[in-house]
Amino acid sequence: MPTFLISPPSETEWRMGEDDFEQRLRSRWPDADVRRHDDPERTYGLEFTLRDDGPPVIGGLEREGWTVFVEGEPEQAARIARWFRDQVPPEQPLLFYDQEYSAQVELGADTQVEELAAPFG
Repeated sequence: MPTFLISPPSETEWRMGEDDFEQRLRSRWPDADVRRHDDPERTYGLEFTLRDDGPPVIGGLEREGWTVFVEGEPEQAARIARWFRDQVPPEQPLLFYDQEYSAQVELGADTQVEELAAPFG
């Protein structure tokens, strides 16, 4: 499965705490399997598995609280990116891109799932 990232384009003061992220995630996907990792050596302190449309999607919130990774098909990852955009203050810029940096899409308030997935499909 390809890996996608959602993050600000540069370092920022904005952060989302793990508790806040988990609460919002469970609000949208009540059946999400969420795991916390106490090991400070791990990049992602919170990981999740979603069973939405298609195969399970694995993701996580980076310890710093401003990057989300998603392992899944482009459209699945784009749906999570679209959801995450709505959780972040509108003035905070976000990008959606693949781990290989082959493409990136600015994730604006009106960006549609199809627009996000298109460069990767």
